[in-house]
Amino acid sequence: MIYEMSETELKSIPGFVRRLIGYFWFSSWFSKRVKKRAKESQERAYPDSFVMRYIEGGGQNFDYGIDYIECANVKFL
Repeated sequence: MIYEMSETELKSIPGFVRRLIGYFWFSSWFSKRVKKRAKESQERAYPDSFVMRYIEGGGQNFDYGIDYIECANVKFL
C-alpha cells in the first residue's frame, strides 16, 4: 500500500520537476541536512518516527546512503 501511494504521488509530479528534485537531493546542502537529520533521529525524541543512519558515499560508487533502522510507516501499520 505504501509503495503504491508513493508511486502515485511521484507519477503526479511532472518529469522536469522530478529532475530538479533529483539535483536538489544530491546537492551538498541537502546531504548535510540528511546527515544532521539522521543524527537527530537516533536520539529517538519521537518514538513513532523514523530512525536512520547516514552512510558516507565518497562520490565514486554512490553519493550517500540512508540506512533506516526504524520505520514510521511500519510502526503505523
